[in-house]
Amino acid sequence: MSADWIAAKLGAKQNVNLKEVEGIFPVDPNIVKEQRPIEEMTYREVRESAYAGNRILQEEAMTQCRKKGIPIHVRSLSFPDSKGTRIVLERDVTQNPVVGVTAKGKIRLYIITQEKREKFFIDLLDTFSLRGVSVDMIGTEDELVSIVIDNKNINEKEEDLERALSNEFKLESIITNTALVSIVGEGIVDALAQRKRIIQALDKSVTASYGPILGGAETGTTIYHIEKFGMNNETGFAMNLCSMFSEAQIPITGISTTIDSISIGTNLKASKMDIADMCNFIEERLQSDPISVTRNGLLLHGPRRGISNITVAIPENLLEQAVKRLYLEYF
Repeated sequence: MSADWIAAKLGAKQNVNLKEVEGIFPVDPNIVKEQRPIEEMTYREVRESAYAGNRILQEEAMTQCRKKGIPIHVRSLSFPDSKGTRIVLERDVTQNPVVGVTAKGKIRLYIITQEKREKFFIDLLDTFSLRGVSVDMIGTEDELVSIVIDNKNINEKEEDLERALSNEFKLESIITNTALVSIVGEGIVDALAQRKRIIQALDKSVTASYGPILGGAETGTTIYHIEKFGMNNETGFAMNLCSMFSEAQIPITGISTTIDSISIGTNLKASKMDIADMCNFIEERLQSDPISVTRNGLLLHGPRRGISNITVAIPENLLEQAVKRLYLEYF
């Protein structure tokens, strides 16, 4: 972390980070042996890869350089001929739309029927928050809500949580022995088409999917897309965000997350001025990155940001097989 701070304080042109490995690889080298390091990737892509196990650089080791726009060059003295991996704010995504396939096991899914009541999402997330259980990801599709929990965050709270979910909501199923597999890349286009491609590549073993694809097949949904570097590590982030929408009397019709972003859907067709006020309200309270708002594919507020991650849930015993298939599919 000290190198990150020093480089930022000095306004360095580059921060060279020497590691035992020659760079950051698209896939876990223990799963796919023959592969080259990624030559260039963004901070956003590194962070999303790290969530699912690619721990070459921790978030704390690149926070200050990211703020200052200083590239980090991951190299190794053991591989002097290797170019290593450059980490930058922005890159040309036309050559390599996807930079990696990552995976994380030992998770469980809770599938719950979505209700029409006004504070449904607040009440649902509060059920987890009151028990100190951190929610990793949320997805809504076909009137069902899928919530991802890391097994290490639940342990002795399991019975109490599941009792509460069964009593207070319509709990459809609990899926254990599950893994998440993600494609990561800022050049991903057409999220729905890419999700279909992933499902086909994995022989329809997908049980749930996550990504900023909310309302992709619907019209009339206003989607607030909120990003914050490291937000997945902030317990209660989604809960706080939902509370802010409730405070502003904006009904939530759906939620979809990636590692460092969350999309909130609403059927309220506010004016651009009202939308701008809401975005400022969120940015000030949660210190998020600039928020983008779209409706029917049209940008209503903020910068247009492409998606950088699509994640699917699969049976854990298929994890390595799934990673290999997606590596062949995208590389």
